[in-house]
Amino acid sequence: MPRISKRIIATLQPAEKDYIVWDDQVAGFALRVWPSGRMSYVVHYRANGRFRRYTIGHHGPWTADKARDEAIKILARVKDGNDPNTERGEERTSPTVSQFCKIFIERHVKTHLKPTTQAEYQRAIDLFIAKKIGSRKMAALTHSDVVAFHHAYRHIPYQANRTLGVLSKMFSLAILWGVRTDNINPCRGVKRYKEQKRERYLTTEEHQRLGKALDDGRSAMPEAVNAFQQKWSPFFGQGDKLSSGLNEDVFYGQGYAETVCGGVQITGCPGGDPWGTDAGGVGVETWRASDDDRPMEAPGDRRHGKPF
Repeated sequence: MPRISKRIIATLQPAEKDYIVWDDQVAGFALRVWPSGRMSYVVHYRANGRFRRYTIGHHGPWTADKARDEAIKILARVKDGNDPNTERGEERTSPTVSQFCKIFIERHVKTHLKPTTQAEYQRAIDLFIAKKIGSRKMAALTHSDVVAFHHAYRHIPYQANRTLGVLSKMFSLAILWGVRTDNINPCRGVKRYKEQKRERYLTTEEHQRLGKALDDGRSAMPEAVNAFQQKWSPFFGQGDKLSSGLNEDVFYGQGYAETVCGGVQITGCPGGDPWGTDAGGVGVETWRASDDDRPMEAPGDRRHGKPF
């Protein structure tokens, strides 16, 4: 039995029937020569008491050295109790990532998640997951594949991390539903990107929309509107207007803010911290609900018997 090499392969000739040339370095590794002249690298092993042959690939795309290294890996899997042929069959019948995405949406997303989260998951799937790895088999994706996928979106780290979370959930359910029989989630251990805290301020148009929403909601939820104004009025700049009603405006003057809404008055010291409600900054001096004189910060809704 010679060591299979380029020189040995050059001397092989096809015969009437296919035949096997064994390698003398790796037990079970061989080259199969077909009557047509085609040659395939194979590895033989025993699994569950049966003699099995696993085809690695054709000579040409595979070199002898590369095929030998692959045979060593296959035999190591056999030693661990796996059957590579069975695994290959499962991989062939495994759904693609795009196919599994549809199952995932129907069985999990639409059933267990609220509408806003459903939209976020669908966006991550449509714009990133299906577009990038949709044609790959769920059973064949590896940890290194997921690392490369995550790395491809490093320029949008926040979205990359959110998408990785969706993909990880998909693989967790793929294991639970029997699609990934190796019980391995390839997303596990992938390091997330550091995210920068995002902050922005309301535009004038958004201020006006917020004020209108508060006006529209006051009759139905007066306590909620008043509580919102009490909580957020310190966060508006000098001269900003919180609500558009004539008797519900919030303006900042020099060092104080006053909400003229029949109950909320917020006063601060000149030079105090306009962003906090601690001592020395803006504090709540008085609070009175719009419908009674209960000395509570946010009284419950007596009409419906509900807490705030």
